[in-house]
Amino acid sequence: MTGLPPHLQERVDPSAPPARPGEYVIYWVRHAVRATENPALDVALSMAEALRVPCFVHFELPELYRFASDRHHTFILEGARALQSALKERTIGCVVHVHRPSSRTAALLELARRASLVVTDVMPVPQSSK
Repeated sequence: MTGLPPHLQERVDPSAPPARPGEYVIYWVRHAVRATENPALDVALSMAEALRVPCFVHFELPELYRFASDRHHTFILEGARALQSALKERTIGCVVHVHRPSSRTAALLELARRASLVVTDVMPVPQSSK
């Protein structure tokens, strides 16, 4: 991906598709729920600057998975609230989408259709299927 400093270039999957004309860059945060010391967020911000479009963070919480519980979701949403606050201090917008029976839309897919680029972090270890 052009427009990135070398220390971020090495973090990008070389098979990733190039940016396209769009309205913004989205950083889809999945595992690295933090506003600093976050290379994926830094890639998204650098690319948005290079493309001259805004960047915002998208966080979503599905409710249908193996270990879903009120207690776990409270913990996750408290982290999302802290993330939003820290991003606001950096003047970075953040959208939180909580799936529920009345709202199981493909919000990210709809946003991605208008995006120049969608950046996400990777899970450093494979998820267990057990």
